[in-house]
Amino acid sequence: MARVKYQIQEEHLFEIKSLVEYTFGKKVLNATDSFDLAKHIFEKVKTSVSPDTLRRLFGLIETNSKPSLFTLDVLTKYVGFQGYYDFVNSIALVGKHNLNKQILDCISDEKMPFQTLETLQKAQPSIDYYNTLQQLILLAHQKNDKLFFEKLFINQLGFEWITFFKYEIYQTIQLLGKLVEKNEWLQEIALKNYVGLPFFFDYFVEWYVSDDQAYYFKLLEEYNKFHDNNSEKQIFFHSIMGLQAYKNKRFKNFEHHFQTILERKKNSIPNNVLLSRILGIKFLNDLRKDKVVAENNLLKIDFYALFPDIGDRVTSIFFLFNYLFESKSFSLMTQLAEKWVSNETIFFSIWTRINWNQLCVYLTYAYLHLNNKEFAENYYKQINTSLFEVYNRSRFQLLYDKINLM
Repeated sequence: MARVKYQIQEEHLFEIKSLVEYTFGKKVLNATDSFDLAKHIFEKVKTSVSPDTLRRLFGLIETNSKPSLFTLDVLTKYVGFQGYYDFVNSIALVGKHNLNKQILDCISDEKMPFQTLETLQKAQPSIDYYNTLQQLILLAHQKNDKLFFEKLFINQLGFEWITFFKYEIYQTIQLLGKLVEKNEWLQEIALKNYVGLPFFFDYFVEWYVSDDQAYYFKLLEEYNKFHDNNSEKQIFFHSIMGLQAYKNKRFKNFEHHFQTILERKKNSIPNNVLLSRILGIKFLNDLRKDKVVAENNLLKIDFYALFPDIGDRVTSIFFLFNYLFESKSFSLMTQLAEKWVSNETIFFSIWTRINWNQLCVYLTYAYLHLNNKEFAENYYKQINTSLFEVYNRSRFQLLYDKINLM
């Protein structure tokens, strides 16, 4: 079989693998993924690449050899090029150089970040696209480029929902959120421009839930007005506001939020996180009437059936614990954890790992309050303070510091 006559550049292989996974729609992590990818490649280009070849390419089988020209041709056709040489000379790779040049032009003051943003809006999403966008956000903040932040979400292909790039979108939103949190001039821009975004998610409100910041509640109010006819987004709004009302003992307001959630739930299919928020609000409502009934209602729920995927289950129980923790329901928290997630400590998803990490903080704190130091120590050893979510960091760092004093 023909081999490439010159040394294949690692940057080419990295780019091809990224594009293949993007086209495939998921990471290639095991033999099953390799078989499924081989099938998908044949369906699209009517040419076969063996699953073992794919396993070698993605590092699942150890090898010192490079892929053949035939394999490279098939893979690059699969991702939309005419072949490997077309890919090597394509705008996709030249575009990397252009993106770097745009950043350098901004640093040297030859361009303002908002001008580069207009260029970036025409580019297809990639790892380099998001790296460039994040660098531009930092430069725009440094230069107080208000026009950049006002235009950030206008016609941006990078914020259209693509599962493959969800973590890159998440990182971008977290970076933006932290800058907005620290700067009043950015908060003013956010209030006018970051609600009612024309994407699958209203990212800035839904992915940076900074409910310890006063400006965030102003954002929520605008979000609520904009999404008046969307049941799922209304549930999101009332679940956060309901928890705040409970924290501040405004129980009449809490009852209003709870009843609104029940009404909206009739016309919605809540996702896992929303469903766990609903369970949390319902628990707080039941708790005000009868503690035993409230706890029994939660203990009766089959979380395996409700969230069969361990990642979804850990994430959902973490969000549920945000509500239980406010009511100091420590014993209930430990019972639920022991029953549904205590034996699960290895996860593939970064989000699951982050949520498990924060769940361990809750459980350490709960067990210490219950004077069970052995179980507290077990969860404490699993905590990694570098894995606290950006918008949760101060809250969980404070809890972690309290744990160290207990």
